[in-house]
Amino acid sequence: MAQVKQVDDNKTTRATRRRRSVQGEVEEELAALARLKYPPVEIHRRIVRKYGEARTPTLRTIQRYVRASQDDDVETWNVVTASAEEAALVVPVLGYIAWATAGRIKSFSKDEARWVAKVLRIAPDLKPEAGSNGLPVFLLALDYAERERSGEPTDDLDLFLGIAPWREGVAPDYWRHEYERLVGDGLIPAARHGRFLNADAFRYRPTDGYSEGEDEQKG
Repeated sequence: MAQVKQVDDNKTTRATRRRRSVQGEVEEELAALARLKYPPVEIHRRIVRKYGEARTPTLRTIQRYVRASQDDDVETWNVVTASAEEAALVVPVLGYIAWATAGRIKSFSKDEARWVAKVLRIAPDLKPEAGSNGLPVFLLALDYAERERSGEPTDDLDLFLGIAPWREGVAPDYWRHEYERLVGDGLIPAARHGRFLNADAFRYRPTDGYSEGEDEQKG
């Protein structure tokens, strides 16, 4: 009987984790779309299309989230005041993000640019010219900048960069599968946007149709 109860408990735990994962995915989707400056109506439409009406926050909730996440009191980064080394790292990512968001994002704050450069110094194979796209670097930089301001820990992001799940390893997607296994088993915390930051997302293909520029090319 004890073994049967243990099995039932394990099944319940796995089911609870799946429910939390689904909820977490919707929250990640909302955060990523808001960061890419989609209007609330479009964010709502995309989440409904992907997860269904029942799992989607109301339009009013999304509107409140977007308003709360806006920060207009920031210093804008530019090449003139940056070092040549920093500018060489930041400009390709800025260009990619401007294209991917159809001009909704045309500049970075100084904090965002500093973190873009820092992430690329840690993981130079994420540079656009190395075959990556700018979306993962941008999301990582935003996460680090936000947590630096709030004083929140960054262990999940640090581990993500350390394991580097975009790298191939001994087999295709080896490190991605290992990272997902460690997260799934509860051995390490999941990076906030780890679901978007898989091997495919790092190549010249924006994740989940985030890029309007690419949509226009396909059309």
